[in-house]
Amino acid sequence: MSSTTTNLINLLTAYLWVIVVMEGYRLQKVQRAMAPLVSYGRMGLTNYIAQSVIGVFIFSGFGLDWSHLGVFLSVLVCLAYTGVQIVFSHYWLKKFRYGPMEWLWRTGTYMKWQPLAR
Repeated sequence: MSSTTTNLINLLTAYLWVIVVMEGYRLQKVQRAMAPLVSYGRMGLTNYIAQSVIGVFIFSGFGLDWSHLGVFLSVLVCLAYTGVQIVFSHYWLKKFRYGPMEWLWRTGTYMKWQPLAR
């Protein structure tokens, strides 16, 4: 198969997934199931930086040096940590308006302290 055909198939597949997610989100059950992901997304910068820092600590020689784990176990560790982050984000945003890094970014952008607590 040519690379043009492959690219077209990949693009159409991506559009299909967007449509499936958008249409699925209209269902009440799907909205409830995805609710924790909303908090995770609202704290995207915090979660991204935390995953980077913790990932370096876990998998590099600076920390636990779990670089010898296979792909399967590494993915399991990452999925477990992502699950912890989803739960943490949900409970954090019940008490605070923004994630810590989002608050810092917002405070720096507006050049004045932003309220953090709800």
